[in-house]
Amino acid sequence: MDGKMGGCGMMGGAEMDPMMPHMGMGAIPPGMVKHVKGQLKPEQVAPFDAALKDYSKKIEPTQQALFVKHEELKALQHATNPDVKAVSKTATELAQLFSKLKSEREAFEDKITKDFGIKDLHGGMMGGMMGGGMMGGMKHDAMGQTPPAAAADQAPAGHEGHKQ
Repeated sequence: MDGKMGGCGMMGGAEMDPMMPHMGMGAIPPGMVKHVKGQLKPEQVAPFDAALKDYSKKIEPTQQALFVKHEELKALQHATNPDVKAVSKTATELAQLFSKLKSEREAFEDKITKDFGIKDLHGGMMGGMMGGGMMGGMKHDAMGQTPPAAAADQAPAGHEGHKQ
């Protein structure tokens, strides 16, 4: 991946709270906001806060639709005599909503990177997992192994890998 937080909920990697499937979906986690703000100049904080507020407003309808669609899917799946076609259709619609939210999240992260000059959005918290498992952004072969030559020329995994 390209260092973005990526994923949202069950479609992108992070586990979703089954009681609140729409909460946090696409939302920028507080730790990431704090990390980004720590990289901003004082005059950039207010514009960043405004961009974050606009993004939150923009994704809210999709988050609500996700919640509703998730509840519909649960009801269809737990029906006495489930309609397989209806379950499949609703699951596809849910996946489309996740995809839309993921695209919105990526667009927002691109905007933050471009408009505020932020290179490290995640502060190493997710970079290791999103960049290729627990080994950060290290190169792996087809079997998921790190070739010795690649390991030697890579930065250390985790937060230290960002300090080059």
